[in-house]
Amino acid sequence: MAIQKKYFFIRYPRVVTMLVGLLLVCLLLLIAEWVLKKAGYKPGVLVRNASFNATDSLFVKTDYALDSNGIMSVSKIGQQLVAQKIAAHNKNTSGKMHDEMEYTLQKIVTAFAQILSASDTSEFAAFIQQIKEKNNSNSVDSAILHYIYNPINSMGFRSIEFNNYSTPKTKVLLLGDSFTFGLTASPITNCFADLLLANNLCVFNTGIVGADPAQYEIIARRLIPLLKPDVVCINYDLSNDNMFYYRTPQSNHPAWHVTNAGWLDGHPFGFYISAKQAMEYIGYLYFLPQSGSPFNRLCSKTRIGTQVWQLLYKIGLVTKVPSPDIGQLLGKIKQAKPYEKPVSIEYLCQIEQLCENAGADFIFSLIPDRKLVKPDLKQLGNWFPDIDFYVPQNLAQEDYFQTPTDGHFNNSGHKKYAQHLLGLIND
Repeated sequence: MAIQKKYFFIRYPRVVTMLVGLLLVCLLLLIAEWVLKKAGYKPGVLVRNASFNATDSLFVKTDYALDSNGIMSVSKIGQQLVAQKIAAHNKNTSGKMHDEMEYTLQKIVTAFAQILSASDTSEFAAFIQQIKEKNNSNSVDSAILHYIYNPINSMGFRSIEFNNYSTPKTKVLLLGDSFTFGLTASPITNCFADLLLANNLCVFNTGIVGADPAQYEIIARRLIPLLKPDVVCINYDLSNDNMFYYRTPQSNHPAWHVTNAGWLDGHPFGFYISAKQAMEYIGYLYFLPQSGSPFNRLCSKTRIGTQVWQLLYKIGLVTKVPSPDIGQLLGKIKQAKPYEKPVSIEYLCQIEQLCENAGADFIFSLIPDRKLVKPDLKQLGNWFPDIDFYVPQNLAQEDYFQTPTDGHFNNSGHKKYAQHLLGLIND
């Protein structure tokens, strides 16, 4: 009688069950790793969709600089580079013309090269064509034509040159940050500042990435007597302009360090820190520490491991050991006490007083956060007592970029906000 052979899974059912279970767990881990990747998580990085670029050799870029008053703007090097790249890009659009430039300036080069090469069909490009075809151009027209070849003026702002033009047009001084700069308009000339310029206004745009109310005030103090504007408009970014520490602009301490690792906050807790300190602090917050621990190094290899480590850290089973420098900085941060309400109001009131003294109309317009396009008016009244503020009523979440790291206006948002400001200015 022949001996009946038994299959492996019949002879060793427990082993087979363990192997199947192990394969299933591996499959689920692979799926979870893929899901975390799609959601913006990175191995060893504790902050989702972190925009910080780790580097072993930090250096500060020369695209932006401070003047003697502590005003941050595009540097002389940046101004010249933008003009050169626009001219070169216009002649040869197929080449890589701005690899070494900071990304905010790259957008300017691309946009204005398109205008000069007649490949832009936007509202602003059509306005420029009308200026070119005028027979009786004036000083503002000449300034606008100069602007398209040199979109960064001599003071380092993306604007026509700052002069007291004799013109029947309403002269408007815009104060603001990256929204006013037009950072994510595509092309950048679709931003509300350029749309206002195309609507028969003489617009001086001082919007710059990283600016805050402390910079708005010092710019207003310098430029209102020089330009004698009819209207001064603060475009207050509710997602970024609420200052809970006072800041005094200084010529040797930038509010932001523009580096190869990204834009690093130079005044995060009421005192200035160096670019090196800023990078080390962000590294301490952002990255899973790997030194001295095989478990940490293992967790940092995968997204799932990183999330497991972060969970263990929250419940106190693993710890971070800061370096002596970071430990000293953390102690200083702990002693810094933020104010309960934004101190921005004091800078705004000073600007309002400057306008009153100069006979200029003052407009304080709020740019809502994309997550709260209809902000709490009662809270705003508490933050900004005794000052009139205007909230645009025509905005929706669809008017903002919805990516995790970008909450600026898209082209629709810029157009609607320009309409909002036009209504206020015309009133």
